Amino acid sequence: MSLKQVCVLGCGALGTVLANLVANNVSKFPEYKPTVMWYVRSEEFSKQRLVDVIKNNKENPKYAPGISISDKVIVCDDASSVTAAADVILFAYATRHVNEILEVMKQHMKKSVLFVSFSKGLVVPEPNSQAQQKDICLVSEEIQRVTGIEPVVVSGAMTAKGLDKAELCEATIGSRSKEAADEVKRLLETEYLSLTWTTDVITVELCGALKNILSVAAGIVDGLNLGANTKSAIIRLGLYEIDQYCHSMYAKYDTRQSTLLESCGISELFKCILCQSDAMPQLGDDWDVFNLLIGRMMSEPQYAGMTLEQIQQSFNPDYVASGPDTAKKIHAQLNSLHLCEMYPLFTAVHLICSRIVPATMLIPMLRHHPAHR
Repeated sequence: MSLKQVCVLGCGALGTVLANLVANNVSKFPEYKPTVMWYVRSEEFSKQRLVDVIKNNKENPKYAPGISISDKVIVCDDASSVTAAADVILFAYATRHVNEILEVMKQHMKKSVLFVSFSKGLVVPEPNSQAQQKDICLVSEEIQRVTGIEPVVVSGAMTAKGLDKAELCEATIGSRSKEAADEVKRLLETEYLSLTWTTDVITVELCGALKNILSVAAGIVDGLNLGANTKSAIIRLGLYEIDQYCHSMYAKYDTRQSTLLESCGISELFKCILCQSDAMPQLGDDWDVFNLLIGRMMSEPQYAGMTLEQIQQSFNPDYVASGPDTAKKIHAQLNSLHLCEMYPLFTAVHLICSRIVPATMLIPMLRHHPAHR
């Protein structure tokens, strides 16, 4: 029997750490090849190709500086060849690049591949798909639509830096197949990383996407100096809206409130909200730090004359906070269904980030929240 090839796609901080982690784990199991292929997309760093910089320096200075790349990681710049070789794909792509890379991958992917998605966010299907342009979907739904393969999803309170430092952390596997979940667990678990499994794939992934909105809300609370009581209320109201969204928008699936108690839910929410919102993000930081900072800056007087795009460009043109983008997509969907009043926190974050209402309107917009009825 031929050995399985594990491949990682995504050259951000998480993709970098996953490549190292899995390269260390595959050596424990005889059914896998001893090296991991890692696709690094075409981009530059210091006027050089990033893939060449990583190969020559055994480090990813653009997204994960200070983390040494294992000799068991084979760095590649050809997505087609990496995809064709893969028996297991670990997919850690920012949502804004998902459509583009899937179009490349679909022509070369094995039908039997185990596809594991770590991407957190919502995507708009390509205009030529059967979905209407106003529709939004989960990354896993887009993966299945484009490739025909149902992916496993992994989400939880684990940051790239925390994984690299071997901090104790947890994550949740969402899969309808126990066999697939067991293989993912075998490839990822370490002495410091524990994983649990649920068949509630939708809630696992939605938690990862929607908590980005709550991170922005927490930053707004900090910027307005509203205190711990308010931030605690934001956490509860946010969880309420996530639960309502899962049940109403994905009613045909077996979404369960208990999944919110897994690492993908409450743990990840605490992880992002406990970050400091007044610290400038560093390379390799989790995206939640950017969402918190954006929320804080949107609510501080010195940035009142700046748009969201101008604020983001002011501290790192390469990084785009996922929270405002997720809030915008959710708002467009809720507005088309006349449901904005049922999700006042999601709505408030979008309107504040769009400069339609001032940040000081956050609390007035939550005064008559459905959770208080």
